[in-house]
Amino acid sequence: MPGDDGGGSRERSGLTAYLILISVLGMVPIDIFLPAVPAMADAFGLPAARIQEVFPAYFIGVAVAQFCCGPLSDHYGRRPVLVGALILMSVGALIAAVAPTFSMMLLGRFVQGVGCGVAIVLWRSIAFDLLDEPAAFRMIATVLPAIVVSPAIAPVLGGFLLVSFGWRSIFGVLAAISVGALFVTLLTFDESLQHKVREHILAKVRSSYQRLALSPSFWRLIWLVCTAYSAYFLYIAQSPLLFTALGFRPEVFSLFYIPVAAGFFAGSRLARNLRESRSSEYLLILGTCLFAAGGTIIVLFCVARATQTAATLIFGFCLVVIGNGITLAIGSAKIMAEFRSIAGTASATIGLLQALSTMVLTVVLSRMNEASEPFWSMATMFGLCILSIVAACHSAVNCGPVKVEKVEAES
Repeated sequence: MPGDDGGGSRERSGLTAYLILISVLGMVPIDIFLPAVPAMADAFGLPAARIQEVFPAYFIGVAVAQFCCGPLSDHYGRRPVLVGALILMSVGALIAAVAPTFSMMLLGRFVQGVGCGVAIVLWRSIAFDLLDEPAAFRMIATVLPAIVVSPAIAPVLGGFLLVSFGWRSIFGVLAAISVGALFVTLLTFDESLQHKVREHILAKVRSSYQRLALSPSFWRLIWLVCTAYSAYFLYIAQSPLLFTALGFRPEVFSLFYIPVAAGFFAGSRLARNLRESRSSEYLLILGTCLFAAGGTIIVLFCVARATQTAATLIFGFCLVVIGNGITLAIGSAKIMAEFRSIAGTASATIGLLQALSTMVLTVVLSRMNEASEPFWSMATMFGLCILSIVAACHSAVNCGPVKVEKVEAES
């Protein structure tokens, strides 16, 4: 069961399944509705580019949750915070499913984002609560592919629901799954945090965030992780407009996200297999090189009409996500290892900064789409991401070895 110590293979399998459940549930709502963007635009009487505002609405909710949930879970435990989050996921999805106006839709997405933001964070904390450091690294490498692959697979499910039952059914299904996960948590998940923080909660929030803010190694790694993460969702947000411009229907281009899922899975497995024989610095450089190569292909696709085929765009982004599979797995695991005694706060801060960076970039992208063609907007944003991740990798791999906390620090 998820609350066990993970000593046996059966318990470890149960823990893995549970962590995949709650983490994927936090990610699927991001873009499951992508094939329904034209239908949602028609329903609310808005241009399709305006529907992109559901992304920042969601990520604002994620950011709000992640600012608070790390210290709260370190203080009160993982279980009560997670139960509250699953309730908010269910309520937010229901609001979105019945929303009569676009403003109500944005409210539903915000509430849903608050709940999902907690789930996105706590799976890493639970893993480090229950497992020793090598096992926790392996667990991150196992679960992370499911997390980032899920937004690539989700549009396929969304396309099926759109064609079969209409766009509102997408959010209804999310509400039903969230309720199911709530019951699984109530019935099977025991508290994983054995040593709750005893100091006053406000003092804990201040001291934990101060410790992260004053760590140069944290900022070097988070810069790298946030760039990789945000670029992924720039593609997720923009690709429907690009595929539509190329003449593909939603039920067709929803299938184009499957190779992306396979690419991220391959990158994460590569990171896991190479970690025993290669240094973290080597793997971060490898991931960055793959990202830069794929990103360059995407930029060329956007600016050179002769290259504007779906195959070119998909191939370029597959290279990006293979690189991301390596970079995100290694970068986030290094941060968690360095700040093991405040694992909840460290995990929450990773999620918070990823959400904020993604929110800002998707808002900028949406505004650029109103002023120019989506191809030029994508080329500009991805070109900046290439420069950012190369600079971040150079900084991270030249900062020296990360000082990892001993497990005894938790007690």
